[in-house]
Amino acid sequence: MAYIFEYIYKTELTVLEYSDLDDMFPKNRIYRKTINDTDVEIIPRREYINDVVDYYRLAFASTDPYIKYISFYHIIEYFYDEVYKRKMVEALTDNITHPDFSYKNEEKVYEIATFVKNRMRSNDESGQGDELESLKYVLKEYVEVLQLRDRLRQMDEELELYYQNNKVTFCKAPTFSWSDTEGIYTKIAKRIYFIRNALIHSKSGKNRERYKPYKDEKSLQKEIPLVRIIAEMIIINSSKIV
Repeated sequence: MAYIFEYIYKTELTVLEYSDLDDMFPKNRIYRKTINDTDVEIIPRREYINDVVDYYRLAFASTDPYIKYISFYHIIEYFYDEVYKRKMVEALTDNITHPDFSYKNEEKVYEIATFVKNRMRSNDESGQGDELESLKYVLKEYVEVLQLRDRLRQMDEELELYYQNNKVTFCKAPTFSWSDTEGIYTKIAKRIYFIRNALIHSKSGKNRERYKPYKDEKSLQKEIPLVRIIAEMIIINSSKIV
């Protein structure tokens, strides 16, 4: 699986599995040489999480921007519970070990109970934490903003300013400023999450926040570089060196 990820990452070509020879050699397929075999390590130096690499493969296997975006989003979403739980435990541990806290003080104990209640609240009442907040935690855990900015520049020099100056036409996803060191993670999280909601939900009463296939395809296509690079950074930074 490590080789598969690094192959796709370096070549931007997917790795497919076939059930029979007809699938492997379909009629009318056009072949072209796209890579130099020396560009990909024979033995990868990292161990990646298989499940997220599968989503990565799916993203590159499709030409549909809808499938691509959702697949890259699933890579981010994979870490929601893990990172949210870790952040909550850290915050709770900090509170109960603080010198101001005393289990004999009812007000302090009640503050802890209220803290836990508020942090465990979620939209679906699953007790797994708010998804938008979890998304922000995952970004902070695995994505370094300057590195993200550089990767976008390498892909296309116009992307850096595009996300700073252009909102998403089919939903209320915000822009974000690269100089906003305090709020940039929140803004990036909102942009990604609002797009995800627009793709997933199709209620007729929310036409201004709903993705319309074909009509909004070009707009969605412009959002893929951001979520793709973030997904790649998460896959790499969550991997283990072997």
